[in-house]
Amino acid sequence: MSASPLSGSLVREVSRLFVRSQRAQTACVDGASNVQCHVLTELLRVDGITQQALVERLSLDKAWISRAVEALVGDGVVSKVTSELDKRSVKLSLTPLGRVRAEKLENALNHHAAQVFDLIPQDKHAQLEESLNILIAALRQNPFDAASREVSSASIQAPASELGCVDLVPRKAQTHDWQAIEHMLKQAGLPVEGALEHLHHFCVISKSDRIIALGGFELYGQVALLRSIVVDESARGANLGLQIVTHLRQQAKATGVHDLFLQTTNAQTYFEKLGFESIKRAEVPHAILASSQFQGACPASAHSMQLKIG
Repeated sequence: MSASPLSGSLVREVSRLFVRSQRAQTACVDGASNVQCHVLTELLRVDGITQQALVERLSLDKAWISRAVEALVGDGVVSKVTSELDKRSVKLSLTPLGRVRAEKLENALNHHAAQVFDLIPQDKHAQLEESLNILIAALRQNPFDAASREVSSASIQAPASELGCVDLVPRKAQTHDWQAIEHMLKQAGLPVEGALEHLHHFCVISKSDRIIALGGFELYGQVALLRSIVVDESARGANLGLQIVTHLRQQAKATGVHDLFLQTTNAQTYFEKLGFESIKRAEVPHAILASSQFQGACPASAHSMQLKIG
């Protein structure tokens, strides 16, 4: 049965009012134009894509995107790098300064959205969250959205079978996700100890109702332990791990965390690229040292790393 015209008009009115409100918010928190803000937040989700792919994802005028990108490059927040797969193609990435700026903008927009949500009666929150998840799923399946159909494989360096993962975004883990999370951790050879206890600080990425990426952190006041970053083998190469880490980093910072710590046995180089630095075990805060990860769940040969986010 087709939806009524009223249903469609309600969705459009919600979109119109919310976008207008968010645009006003971006003007308050960032000196960039609205188009530049779109570019920054999109690169925060899918870093290292071509300018043409960015145009398709944002569905904005090519000239607007070009001017916005050039301005951001001039400000030192976006870099252009020749693609390894196609020397004629240039990939856009956030610089360290750009990532800080994009995260600041993202946090402000999320805070604004949370303030809007707080205007809704508390007993309606769960119902609204469910409705929004259904609406998001419908939008991702929208056959009229060219950006959802056409994503350059060169722009994300992923096999064609994985391209459907690019538009997926992290969501908060729920209790019913635990069985799948536990299975993925065991399959990846990662510790399960303490994960259920801190499940409220975990996030997952799902595709066709199946979790394909996950991660979490343990909160200890103003420091947190990043842990359990896993991407299913079928979805590797689509930057899902980066999305998970970026999301958790934003969530940790939003709770007042100043420093993120982690233990890793074989991903030291990967986390160094994300800004983490190797440290001595003696430099790890006592609260983190008391966690299950440092009390035997991870082998003694694991590297300790730190990222300052405050």
